[in-house]
Amino acid sequence: MKHLLMRQHLFSLGGKFDITDDSENTRYTVSGSTFSIPKYFDILDLNSIPIARLTHQVFTFLPKFKLIINEFPEEVEIIKRFSFLKPRYEIEGLGLSVEGNIWDMNFAILQDGREIGSVDQRRSL
Repeated sequence: MKHLLMRQHLFSLGGKFDITDDSENTRYTVSGSTFSIPKYFDILDLNSIPIARLTHQVFTFLPKFKLIINEFPEEVEIIKRFSFLKPRYEIEGLGLSVEGNIWDMNFAILQDGREIGSVDQRRSL
């Protein structure tokens, strides 16, 4: 299982941060929109080439996100499901689900109920 760590600067206006692996090697950079609606995040590879965009959909009852991956022909939707205990999201089109909090960037990715990945955020000043 691959673990990724999101290192977001607490006082970053542009919402720019790195995604590192367990050895703290930068794997991706994320650049967020500052004042645009809807809010989005571009995921860039090590050569600063965009590989995906995550957009928060507005005017939905429960939070919904659209994920466009450049090498994947279809859009993927990440939809929050109603639950009482902990936040749960479904990734439609891929047969995956997410448990945890996407906005806090602390979550696990599940396939058929088995964890196949996780994302944890560490804030730095």
